[in-house]
Amino acid sequence: MTQPYRVIVADDEKQVRERIVQSFPWESLGMRIVGAACDGREALRLAESCKPHVVLTDIRMPGMDGLELAGSLRERYPDVKVVILSAYDDFKYAQDAIRAGVKGYLLKPLAQDEFRELFQRIACELDQEHGSRSGEDTRERFLIDLLKGTHTEPLSERLTELKLQGLNHYTRVAICAFEHRAGREMRFSSLQSALHMSAKFWGGHDIPAIYYGGCHVIFFHDKKPLSKGSVQRLLLDFAEKLERLGDELDGSAGLTIGVGNLYDEPGAIARSYNEAIFASSCRYFRPAESLFFYQDIVRHEPPASSINDLIEETVQSLFTQSTTGGGIHPLEAFFRQVEQHGKSDVRDLHSACIELLIAIHLKARERSIRIRLPERKEALERIQSFRSLYELKAWFLDMAGGWGVEPEASLAENPHDYVARAKAHVQRHLADKISLEEVAESLFINASYFSHMFKKQTGQNFVDYVNEARVNKAAELIKQTNYRIKEVSLMVGYKNFSYFNKVFKSIVGVKPLLYRSGIFAAKTEYEPNEAKS
Repeated sequence: MTQPYRVIVADDEKQVRERIVQSFPWESLGMRIVGAACDGREALRLAESCKPHVVLTDIRMPGMDGLELAGSLRERYPDVKVVILSAYDDFKYAQDAIRAGVKGYLLKPLAQDEFRELFQRIACELDQEHGSRSGEDTRERFLIDLLKGTHTEPLSERLTELKLQGLNHYTRVAICAFEHRAGREMRFSSLQSALHMSAKFWGGHDIPAIYYGGCHVIFFHDKKPLSKGSVQRLLLDFAEKLERLGDELDGSAGLTIGVGNLYDEPGAIARSYNEAIFASSCRYFRPAESLFFYQDIVRHEPPASSINDLIEETVQSLFTQSTTGGGIHPLEAFFRQVEQHGKSDVRDLHSACIELLIAIHLKARERSIRIRLPERKEALERIQSFRSLYELKAWFLDMAGGWGVEPEASLAENPHDYVARAKAHVQRHLADKISLEEVAESLFINASYFSHMFKKQTGQNFVDYVNEARVNKAAELIKQTNYRIKEVSLMVGYKNFSYFNKVFKSIVGVKPLLYRSGIFAAKTEYEPNEAKS
């Protein structure tokens, strides 16, 4: 890769501008922010000095608005791609934007998937205009045609001509998605280092590899059938080298790897590539793993009931059963069924979650129950931001902790359930500072009285309960995710890592690292205590 495409962002709202600049995956798309402006005039001045390839601008700004900016850019710099961002879902604005020659029209709040789809398309257009960035135009474009299944020429002769004759035999495709270990996008410098190391590694094994679609794509080939074991060994060796590289970089790069099936002719490369993409999506459902073979994915029988039936059943359970008892929470049961039926299409899962929230909202309104739910666009943005089913499920359960399943009149008849409310507060704020005084104040009761009442009803001090609740959540995260132990410590409210280790060991019996390794099994049979949470 050469220098990234240059981008300018213009928005008069500072928070929105900073979020776009800092939180969106520019570097993974081969782009870099070179300027941020608070209005159209400033953006135009930046364009004169920074020579951007793309300008993302709000439509309503003081002075010169986004449409005026688009018009000025079209006159002075006709090659610049302009994308309009607006909070106003108005067809007239879209018409005006099209007349101003913009390449896209996005609505606030900006969803990650819509952003990525549009800017990937723009990046492809820029690639075509500027030529491939690998320095091997013909070879790389041909490999991309193989992945897309759009090749039209006789393959055998063309493969030999491009010194890719190995792909005439047994082939299988793997994709490697580079990522920051904590789930953030990699910095461009870190991505460049990872790609350089990757090209050197696979080149040393005479295995073609290109960067395409935000992933490194690897074309395994051999004259005889490639065993899963031989491919796995190479991929694990590669992952280990990337791990060592990540330790040297502030990005701490990680990998998600998907591997397609083996085929004996190059025309099937596109099929193997699509299988690799599907396999890599399993990371969402199994975040503790990083290498997925399509051949190992278990195919489930389609569920007897439809997703609509499952949503209806879940909503019915939410409004007829207690959500604080020792049984399975209706939302927990919903996600278990989703997992059991192999809903590996993340987009389908997201749609089902939105439909579930809408159904909950309608049922609550029907029963005159006041619950706080995000707006549809906000909910979709949050749902799409999660990197795993575990995070998505935790968000739903966290929201449910603040819901009441009885009408307000019934709650007024039982105003003294302070312990249950305090526990719900703790579960919702595990990552925050929690003090007995603040919780008592939120319940409008005396702190000393609350402390006495809590100890009497639960048999433990409030502070001990908070530590136990945090350790329960930490143990769950350590078992079910691949977050680093220090990250888990922060996620459950312990900024002092040494203190977290001490508290964890006092409750579980071993330190967090041993608990993750499985060595704990010989010393203790500890499991996160859901009943006490």
